[in-house]
Amino acid sequence: MLNTWQDFSKNRYKIQLSNIGIGPALIDSYCVFVDDKKIEGVNTEPIAKAVSILFPQNTPQILYSAYLAKGSALATNQSIDVVVLEFDPSKLPTPSVLEHAINRAKLVIKYTSIYQNETFTYDSYKNHRDD
Repeated sequence: MLNTWQDFSKNRYKIQLSNIGIGPALIDSYCVFVDDKKIEGVNTEPIAKAVSILFPQNTPQILYSAYLAKGSALATNQSIDVVVLEFDPSKLPTPSVLEHAINRAKLVIKYTSIYQNETFTYDSYKNHRDD
C-alpha cells in the first residue's frame, strides 16, 4: 500500500511517497495531474510543469524531484521524496494558497504487489479524502 506525506517547514515544501504495505511495490505507471488534466512529459518534466502551473506568480525552485520508471520497485517501508520545493523566503505562499495548490494536484501510481500478485492504483487525491 502506497501513501504520501506532506511537510512544510520554513520555506521548503516536500511530498514524500512511502510503501507502507507488506511487500515491495513494482511500478507500472506514474502520472501527475493538475485540475484532472494529465501533465505530459518525460522523466521529471511533469513535476516541473505541474509546479509552474500551480505557482505561476511565485514559482519555487525545485531542489529535487523523482521519477518512478515502469518496472522500478519501492521496497516495504521505503520512502522517497517525490518533490522538494524551496520558496523565496520573502514570498512564501499563505497556507490557503498552498492548500489550494495541493488540492488541484494529484499523483496516480499503478503498481503491482509482489506478494499479492495483484495490481493496485494509488490516487493521492482519493486516498487523502474521507468521502
